[in-house]
Amino acid sequence: MTNNHVIDGAKKVTVSLSDGRNLDAKIIGADPRTDLAVLQISDTKNLTAVKLGDSSKIEVGESVVAIGNPGGTEFARSVTTGVISATNRTLDIQGEASFNLIQTDAAINPGNSGGPLVDYQGQVIGINSAKYAESGFEGMGFAIPISDATPTIQQLITSGVAKHPALLVSTDDQYNLYAQSNNKPLGAYISEVTQNGPAAKAGIVKGDVITKINNVQVQNSSDLIHELYKYNVGGKITITYIRDGQTKEVQATLGEISSNQ
Repeated sequence: MTNNHVIDGAKKVTVSLSDGRNLDAKIIGADPRTDLAVLQISDTKNLTAVKLGDSSKIEVGESVVAIGNPGGTEFARSVTTGVISATNRTLDIQGEASFNLIQTDAAINPGNSGGPLVDYQGQVIGINSAKYAESGFEGMGFAIPISDATPTIQQLITSGVAKHPALLVSTDDQYNLYAQSNNKPLGAYISEVTQNGPAAKAGIVKGDVITKINNVQVQNSSDLIHELYKYNVGGKITITYIRDGQTKEVQATLGEISSNQ
């Protein structure tokens, strides 16, 4: 398993092994909505499978190891150490926005993406995915929790496609610039509604601004995705939204969207 952004657009994928072998890999499935992908190599002899841990049980302060290839092959299979700094971070990045991310001060650099974050029992607890790279900030790397990633990974292995709950709407966060300038509530501005989709059936229309899902605050499109992914296809949710300055509530039954849509 790896990140989707590592292999996105690749015409050929090669997996480099620690014993010096370079093997062609087949992309079994990829899901931009969770930034996850699964690769397959034909020759697995002399390879030991990793053990997956339970990322729901990790605690702030625990020691971890990040493994990856910062800068590419020149620094391949580098190991850095650190601790878990937080377990509930969110980033406004496609894919990573779907999860409560693990934050770590173990060095994570370009080339580490898709590599494992491992605890001191040797179990994989996360998939290294992003680094906070703004000037003045150091030691802020982020990993997708392995327990949250596993259901999507299993779908990709089984069918090559991952399916997620959805309202089948398009959103536009440019609205929030207007909202901030005019002292209006932030939210997920609905720019398009799929005909006969879950949102349309619930009465949501273009121009509505979703501010809560099941009473949890939604301030932008990433928040909306993050909240929806907590539920299952077919689940019922309560949507709080603003229309023409008035706050309204409606129930909706979640539909389905797949990684190949």
